[in-house]
Amino acid sequence: MSVYLVPLLTVSLGLNAPSLADMPTDLRSAAFSSHSLWAGRPSNLGYPRDGTRRGGGSRGGVCDLSPGTSPLTALMPDTATWTDEVQPTLPDIVYSLTQQPAPDLWIYLPYRLEEASQLRFTLKDDAGNQLVRGQLDPAEPLPAATHIMEVALGDLGVNLSPDRDYHWYVTVTCGQGPPVVVDGWLKHQPERSDEDPSHGFFVDDLSSLAQSQQTNPDDGVAQSAWQELLNAVGLEDIAAAPIADCCRFIKLPQN
Repeated sequence: MSVYLVPLLTVSLGLNAPSLADMPTDLRSAAFSSHSLWAGRPSNLGYPRDGTRRGGGSRGGVCDLSPGTSPLTALMPDTATWTDEVQPTLPDIVYSLTQQPAPDLWIYLPYRLEEASQLRFTLKDDAGNQLVRGQLDPAEPLPAATHIMEVALGDLGVNLSPDRDYHWYVTVTCGQGPPVVVDGWLKHQPERSDEDPSHGFFVDDLSSLAQSQQTNPDDGVAQSAWQELLNAVGLEDIAAAPIADCCRFIKLPQN
């Protein structure tokens, strides 16, 4: 996993970016308590995008979910959750900026993957050209329960070019039934300006909090901040799901 600072704290509090561990408990909690930080749409989205943040529900096989179970979910903002007073007719976009050339993505996986199933990742550029294909390493144990898992683009040799849009897909192929897909967009923006909304670099902030929790599992403040971040973009139903300590993706040959 990549290690990040927490730029959300810098934007919201006007501080030099400290680590969560270095901040007083009350200050760390306050930094993530205001949903007003999430108002506004990034100004540099370019032409409209789309995406699917939630996969289908009951599909058959290992992807058949019981009623009330949250589906396969990408942990990214959906612009339907943002306040937009300038262009209210834009379609919903699953989108995040990142300062990292090889960021981490996070996926909520609501089912156990059996041997007959596959979990794959695909990355395309903004012209639709396929750049990378990957799958879970079959040499590693498969996830055994509902959890949130990391897709580390660095493991797949990804190196995003600045100021380009990239379309990613996560596909679960069930033992029976059609695949379930979530997809969204990334843009690598190395510099973070004061004009960027605090939630624009969502995947970086999320990865920073995940790293803090995995480094110090007893840090209740990092856990609370993680849940606040997900609650703020309408993902409160999965905010308490455990983060899996597993699952490495390996690169596949191009078709």
